Parts: sequence; structure tokens; C-alpha cells
Amino acid sequence: MLSDRILIWKFNKGSADALRRIYEKYRGTMLTVATALCHDVHAAEDIVQDCFISFARMSGQLGMRGSLKAYLATCVVNRVRDHYRRSRTRPTELTKPDSYQCPKDGPETAAICNEQMLKLGGALANMSAELREVVILRSRGGMTYQEIAKIQDVSVPTVQRRYHSGLDKLRVLLNSEFEK
Repeated sequence: MLSDRILIWKFNKGSADALRRIYEKYRGTMLTVATALCHDVHAAEDIVQDCFISFARMSGQLGMRGSLKAYLATCVVNRVRDHYRRSRTRPTELTKPDSYQCPKDGPETAAICNEQMLKLGGALANMSAELREVVILRSRGGMTYQEIAKIQDVSVPTVQRRYHSGLDKLRVLLNSEFEK
């Protein structure tokens, strides 16, 4: 597959194929991040679609120095934030486990996986937005601490502390949930 730099160059020259390749390459990751952040599959799909529509409009004027993945993730995170500002709500626990990929080894395995995903979604919803963003962007989005620091406009050590604090909080929340 073409490197991101070449794709961006072709995209800026008006290549619809480059836009399609970028969309195919990053749609899944961005949808995973959006779903994990807002816990609403339909809202996540709308957010990702809006990001790619805005991105498509930038053809010919996109000047990037960093990673394309980080650029798109920043767009997704900002749209999720806007979504919550407009609706004045905060994420609740995930009620649609089908948004996560569970193994299809049989109904028992799928049921266990779905239940675990619901518990994880509930635990994530009980975290602060900053911790939740860092944990999701790092674990589900595969982003570096530096990329997350840019998105959150904080230092790398702050992101690292948030990540480890978020994992500790998840561990506590999930351990107490499974002890019931």
C-alpha cells in the first residue's frame, strides 16, 4: 500500500483514488476510536463520516507535517467533544456490544465477549474524559504518547501519567465488577 505521504500528495493533486485509499486505510481505526469515546455506534458512524467529508473538502490545500492517522484521530476526538458539548451529556455505558469485534467461535464465547465489552464500556464511561481519551487513543487507536499529547495539548509525561492512571482505574473498576 502507498505510504501516507504519497497518498496525501496524490490527494492534494485531486486523486479520488488517493481519497478512497485513505478512507479504506483509516476508517476502521477511526470508527473504533469514535465508538469507544462516545459509546454510541450510530453517533460514531456519523462523526467519522463527517470527519472524512471535511477531509475530502481539504483536497488541494492539505499541508501536514505529522502523521495522517493522528490528524484524522484529532478530527474524530474534536467531533466527539463537540457532540457532547452540543448534547450536554456524557457517555454512558455501551449498550450495543455489536460495535466491538467479538470472536465468532460460538454463542457462548460471543455472549461472554459481549458481556465483557459491556463491562468495559461501563468502566470507561465512569472515567474522566481526559483519562478515557488517552486510554482509548493509545490502546484502540494505536497512537503514540506524542500524538496524544498534541491532541490534548499537554506534555508527553502528562499523557503517560494519564494513561497509567486510566489503566489503574480500569483495573480497579473491572476487578470490583467481576468480584460481584
